[in-house]
Amino acid sequence: MEVKRVINKKKYNKLIFVCTGNTCRSPMAETIFKSMVLDSDLEVLSRGLIVLFAEPSNPKADTVLKSHNLDLRDHKSRGLKNKEIDEDTLILTMTKRQKESVLDGYENAKSVYTINEYVGESGEVE
Repeated sequence: MEVKRVINKKKYNKLIFVCTGNTCRSPMAETIFKSMVLDSDLEVLSRGLIVLFAEPSNPKADTVLKSHNLDLRDHKSRGLKNKEIDEDTLILTMTKRQKESVLDGYENAKSVYTINEYVGESGEVE
């Protein structure tokens, strides 16, 4: 997948990867994306829909990323906030249900897709 080409369909200032708890899938997506796209002025974040308090990343996610020389060492989970979203924010969720939750629960969220939907593929990131 050519990430840079896909993101440039529309000019976004911010990309937020969203999963449920922001301890595994979305921080992994953020870290992988940042490792692939080094020369972008795009702000890249990850957030969760259900984050009651800050937690470190999942040890299994750490292990997978470390095997690819990537690091989540300093990650702490954070919940998605409406004030972080504006008209130039692209939100990529892991599942259709998360996409629906973002669209229903965050009034500023307009450009919301599942990752696979955005790149023209089917399925979800479980």
